[in-house]
Amino acid sequence: MTPTSPSRCSLIAGPYLFHYLLDRGVCYIILTDSQFSRTKAFAFLEAIQTEFYGKYYQQIQTVSRPYAFLDFGKFIHKTQKIYSDSRSSNLSQLNVALQDVQRIMVQNIDDVLQRGEAAQAI
Repeated sequence: MTPTSPSRCSLIAGPYLFHYLLDRGVCYIILTDSQFSRTKAFAFLEAIQTEFYGKYYQQIQTVSRPYAFLDFGKFIHKTQKIYSDSRSSNLSQLNVALQDVQRIMVQNIDDVLQRGEAAQAI
């Protein structure tokens, strides 16, 4: 992966799919079977990313030993159970939709702020 790689992508590997999410220098990746919902896979990765960055953001750039974040495995396991439960599918889809709306709103606000800065420069 390079700095120009897409921030989210799914890659086919036979009967499986690798889904990854790149954010602030960290790659979050999972392997699912081809039947697993892509939307649900990225919702899982976003949940992992949000919790991981919130908990470890100050340590990410200074980690000096392998397996420094082993204690995070408990959260991953708990979240994995939630997302693999078919009953959580509707809640997961709602959460993804809300995250998409939030992402669009943040982008729109950034665009408005940039236009305001450009107008002030004139």
